[in-house]
Order: sequence, then structure tokens, then C-alpha cells
Amino acid sequence: MEVDGPNNTVTECDTIALRWGRKTLRQCLLCAGVGAENGAPGAARFRFSRMRYWRIINPNTANWVGKPTAYKLEARSPVQPFTHPDSPSGRRGRFLQHQLWVTPYDAHERYPAGEFVNQSTGDDGLPAWTAKDRPIENTDVVLWHSFGVHHLPRPEDHPVQSCVVCGFTLAPSGFFDQNPVIDLPPMKNGASCCAHSAG
Repeated sequence: MEVDGPNNTVTECDTIALRWGRKTLRQCLLCAGVGAENGAPGAARFRFSRMRYWRIINPNTANWVGKPTAYKLEARSPVQPFTHPDSPSGRRGRFLQHQLWVTPYDAHERYPAGEFVNQSTGDDGLPAWTAKDRPIENTDVVLWHSFGVHHLPRPEDHPVQSCVVCGFTLAPSGFFDQNPVIDLPPMKNGASCCAHSAG
């Protein structure tokens, strides 16, 4: 990530329900060593009950309301893995156990399952990298987002499976001081009947 500069920090954002239908937003830093709910450092899971998302902030710059400039990562297609974590495929794909991993940038860390996926024993990749407990605050960070589809075959998938859409959203969240499209110059719509009668 390079949100308004090379040094970024990731915050986890949860919506908390209050009385009488009110709600509030709780934000906390995603730190190495702290870990998410299960103690994996620098990793987090999507929580539908909290409409969780993550903000990548630059703590060194501020927007017009005095808050850090940021981008927001929304998990639009989070998937719960059903492989056993200690099975061969579960060990190779341990990165699937969390929807988000954050590591400091390292040019040698290129693949979430490690350098050689098919021959992996699970000793390399995101769990091993985050276990090093390196700082991920106010530094050059890499976000690893796991997403996909939960596919149970249907008769309609034979002989050709139809298109399935999945993805995520990465959007400015306090990065700009206002809606950036308001800054566009005025234009005349040449196809409008009002444009022709005004002349």
C-alpha cells in the first residue's frame, strides 16, 4: 500500500449496535503480536455481525477534518474455508484461515502459500511471515486479502459453469477533502434539446 506516502497503518473497523437502533464505529490498530480473535499476529477475519472492514491510514498526513488520510478495504466476498487446517491442502493453504493478513514489505515474500505452493508443507507463507512479529505500524505494509466463492455444484453448472462474480472494494475513506468529481468543469450536453434552444 502507498496511501499518501510509503508508511501506512491498518485499522480494523467494527460497527457496534447501541440501544434504540443507534450504532457506533469501533476502530483499533491491527498490530503484529496482538493478532486477531485467534491469536494470529497481523491477521484478521471478516465478521458479518460487525460489518467489519479495514482502513489503511497514513498517520503522518491529515485530511481537512484533522483525521489521517485513508483508504477502506471492504470484503465483498469473504469465504469460510472448509478444509481441515492440518490436512495436506489445509497446510498449504493456511492463508485461507483469515480474510486479511498484513506484513511489512519484503521483496522475497511473494506468494501467500510460500515460494513453492504444490510442494509446500505449510512452513512457508503468510503464517510463517506474520509469526516473525515484525512491526506493521507506520511502515511500508503489504495487505493480503483472501476472498472467493463458496461453490456447491448445481445441475445448471453442467456442462459449462455459468459466471460467478466475486471481489472486494478498495475506496478512498477520508483521503480526499470532498467528493473529487465535484471538481469537474461544467459541460454542455450537445444531445439535450435545451442546449439547442439556449443558443
